[in-house]
Amino acid sequence: MIIEAGFDLVQLLHPEVLADAVSRRALWMLAADKDLRLLEISPVCPEFSGSLEPHVADIVAALAGSYRPVRYFALAHTTSPLDCDDWERISWDDQVLCEAHDFEPDQFLGRLVFDGDHIYSSAPRYSFRDYVGRENLPRAAVISGPHFGDCSCVACAQFNEMMAEYRALREAAEHGPAD
Repeated sequence: MIIEAGFDLVQLLHPEVLADAVSRRALWMLAADKDLRLLEISPVCPEFSGSLEPHVADIVAALAGSYRPVRYFALAHTTSPLDCDDWERISWDDQVLCEAHDFEPDQFLGRLVFDGDHIYSSAPRYSFRDYVGRENLPRAAVISGPHFGDCSCVACAQFNEMMAEYRALREAAEHGPAD
């Protein structure tokens, strides 16, 4: 799946974050590759403290621990019902995260906070293309097929490049670094 909008983030994270009492206490991460393809959705830590700042090391470890290179990520968690003053605190907390670790500007897509009745999002809510400052995010495209054999269309070329990168990573992991 290619993530194209904030709505995609909600659709993917909502069932994971709200699955049961254990998942509701965790801080969750959605990780995507350089083409905004979903890599994984996983808990960053089992007990979220309410602020991102104490969990920066957990977030960095989760990003580094992904079996494929992560380029974009979003975070999600639940909280007690929010009021108007909480939105500003959550936005400030996102800034603290970005200042605490040198993430590239567009690497952190934002955070989704579910309070039982509402969703707060510091990530874009709609199509990423509609947001100033998100112009460099990858876009999905539909390219008519058929795509057989040595097809050189942009979609097949991109797929073949990605598969070559993954094969090289797997080979390096299996055989160790080249001398």
